[in-house]
Amino acid sequence: MGFAFFSFLIIFSSTTYELWIYRFLEAFFGGFIVVNASAVVRDLFNAKEFAKVFALIGSVRSLAPLLAPAIGAFIIHFYSWHTVFVFLTIYAVTVALWVYRDLTETFTYNKINPIESYKIVLRNKKRCK
Repeated sequence: MGFAFFSFLIIFSSTTYELWIYRFLEAFFGGFIVVNASAVVRDLFNAKEFAKVFALIGSVRSLAPLLAPAIGAFIIHFYSWHTVFVFLTIYAVTVALWVYRDLTETFTYNKINPIESYKIVLRNKKRCK
């Protein structure tokens, strides 16, 4: 919801600096989406399905930088730049509501404190190459 919130605030920004701050925070929260999507896939799918879903996510991540400017240019051709952020706000809220409604909770409580969790990860000798 942070992405949607800052997309909404951008619509009403009155200075360039305000726009930059809101845009930075919008991108920051957009980064959370990428990390959370990967975590949810790891939690919900077995190894075979996991590979298929990650391939799909990779395809979407490849297509998004191609399609987003075209969609933005289409919107700006007919409306002002503010409308791009209206679209992003509506899109983000719609996706957030859909995720809230349809995605099952994958969090499992662990009694290990965060420092101990980091120690376990750092002691792991198996490294990805």
